[in-house]
Amino acid sequence: ISTRPRGPQRLQAGEKAKALQRASGFKSQNPFFTVAMQPSYVSNGYRLAIPLDFSRKYLRNGSGNAILSMVGDGKTWLTKYHREAKGTNPRAKLIDGWKTFAKDNNLEIGDVCVFEMINSEGYQLSLNVAIYKPQEDQT
Repeated sequence: ISTRPRGPQRLQAGEKAKALQRASGFKSQNPFFTVAMQPSYVSNGYRLAIPLDFSRKYLRNGSGNAILSMVGDGKTWLTKYHREAKGTNPRAKLIDGWKTFAKDNNLEIGDVCVFEMINSEGYQLSLNVAIYKPQEDQT
């Protein structure tokens, strides 16, 4: 009998590796980034860290809108990003609206999302999102 606690779990290395392996097959001419879901991305806080290399190249400082579109079904979610480049700890994250996206798509720790930039105009960013779940068997 498993006494696995409820609530956010730690990311298991094997699960992450499976999802990352599937996501590694993603190819695009457009800029994209890959993120493995961590507890703070899919529960407490609901803030998704955007990789620094991507944010430096494609996001302006400050806040802007990011429209997320699910690959395959065309549904969209309006989120906001915030990029802060000052100080010794530059960072960027998806904030407002990310929680709704994460819940609507049943994101869990260990899932891997690929965010493909479709358009970027001023402070408006459009991203297609592909979700890779560790437990899915793809043959």
